[in-house]
Amino acid sequence: MDAKTQKSLDQMRSFIIQEAKEKSTEIASKAEEDYFVEKNSQVEVEKDKIRKEYERKESQISVKRRIEMSNRTNAILLDVQKQRNKILLNILDKAKISADAKTKNAENYKKLLINLISQGLVQLMEENVVVICRKDDKQIVSSVLNDAVTQAKKLAEPKQLNVKITVDDTEFLPPAPSSSNEGESCCGGIVLACNGGRIRLNNTLDARLQIAYEEQLPTLKKLLFKDKLQEIF
Repeated sequence: MDAKTQKSLDQMRSFIIQEAKEKSTEIASKAEEDYFVEKNSQVEVEKDKIRKEYERKESQISVKRRIEMSNRTNAILLDVQKQRNKILLNILDKAKISADAKTKNAENYKKLLINLISQGLVQLMEENVVVICRKDDKQIVSSVLNDAVTQAKKLAEPKQLNVKITVDDTEFLPPAPSSSNEGESCCGGIVLACNGGRIRLNNTLDARLQIAYEEQLPTLKKLLFKDKLQEIF
């Protein structure tokens, strides 16, 4: 091989090697660029996952805190309402005791019984009526029946009221409220029954007090509890 041919071959080899190096550098550069692009993409994906997970947990914690605070607030409000109910019921209990005390005055209690019985008879307008009272009141109730019927007839005018009234000997209302009486109690008054006991008219002092209590409850709350909590309950 002559020198000229050898030189041509050497030049061609050098060119090919140079081309290969440049191509290799280009491929390596492109690979590195793709690597960084993919790496950054994966990093952003993981960051987004971590960010969303953090936001989810933060939201869960926030909801949990709101629920706990709401539960605590409700518990406090319910406790306040429970205490207020005790105060209100205590007022009702004291009113019952006071009403029972008034029944100890025989003359005043007779007038009250006459009114309660006569009003009930006019409401029922029945021919046969049984009076149910406290066992201790049986005698005083029996003593006012005639006066109660007379008054009822006047109240019923112009209608005519013909009624036979008796005191029940077998059924009695609960005894008066007292520290020794832990069961049901009755602070006075009567229940009228007719039609074999199927119809009953409650004219006890307890029933009257309960009606008055319920009617005056908003006023009582305003007087006793001058704050916004009364608007909630």
